[in-house]
Amino acid sequence: MLCLPEPAHAGALSASQSLLSFDAPVVLEAVKKAEDSEDLVVRFTERHGTAPAVNLKVEGGWKKAAEVNLLEKEPAPLPCADGKVTLAVKPFEIRTVKLSKG
Repeated sequence: MLCLPEPAHAGALSASQSLLSFDAPVVLEAVKKAEDSEDLVVRFTERHGTAPAVNLKVEGGWKKAAEVNLLEKEPAPLPCADGKVTLAVKPFEIRTVKLSKG
């Protein structure tokens, strides 16, 4: 891979943009490519003992979501609309979500 600097220029993207966001006080533990596919894996932890409902918003055209275990196995489908996934989270729970574009 060859990386080249690109000077600032006008474009369609805003000056700032986030790959993902949460609307609850959770801690992002990992964002990575899945071990067995081109899917995206997002792992987070609830560390405040509050058990919130968490809305995860991921940019980039993700259409399907599933909760998986720490080995990224045993998928359980989750509703996903426009890259937004809502999960109920227990206090101090670790959750792993696998997103796909197809």
